[in-house]
Amino acid sequence: MSSRSTLPVGDDKMASYSSKGPTNIDHIVKPDLVAPGNRILLLRIKNSYLDKAYEENIVPSAAYSASGNHGNGNASYFQLSGAAALLIQKNPALTPDQVKAILMKTANRLPQGTSTAVDPNSGTQYHVTNDIFTVGAGLLNVSGALASQDLITGSVVSPTAVYNAAIGVSLQFPTGSGIVWGSGIVWGSNIVWGSNTPSSQVLSDRPKRRLSGKS
Repeated sequence: MSSRSTLPVGDDKMASYSSKGPTNIDHIVKPDLVAPGNRILLLRIKNSYLDKAYEENIVPSAAYSASGNHGNGNASYFQLSGAAALLIQKNPALTPDQVKAILMKTANRLPQGTSTAVDPNSGTQYHVTNDIFTVGAGLLNVSGALASQDLITGSVVSPTAVYNAAIGVSLQFPTGSGIVWGSGIVWGSNIVWGSNTPSSQVLSDRPKRRLSGKS
């Protein structure tokens, strides 16, 4: 997502170039959730507290530059822990499924709607719709994930998008999964459009929904 260079998340919107699901061959629903990644300006602040206290976290310029300046003094990037690492640091017993479930359940829900990005050079407009294949469960909420006390058990394997001419596009869950999706915790009837059937949740009743390719 693009933070639009502001701290409040109310004006955040999807980047026009963000990848969109489902996957091209097996039609697995993606993304699970989205996170800021557009115009991230924070790299390395030289001589800051983190820079001095954790010098081993400085990424050597040899990892990304061919200029020959490989010393830490010329490095521009600093490595910090991601959301999953923070969750595991808090509770080392968490399984990958539990990490995924917590991050998805606590993600900030994004309103259904369309945003527009304009290419400043060509003036071309790109429209992005906040559907399930664009934003997943919503925007990453690290503080909410760390505060969560939930330990969901079982598989949280992502469902498959299936097209049926009679009902449209639905989510099909592998046996034993659907804990996060099927129970309505993340992609329940208040987020997914359409009516529920015993084995799926309908996404769209419009026919000929294209399942392959990216927007």
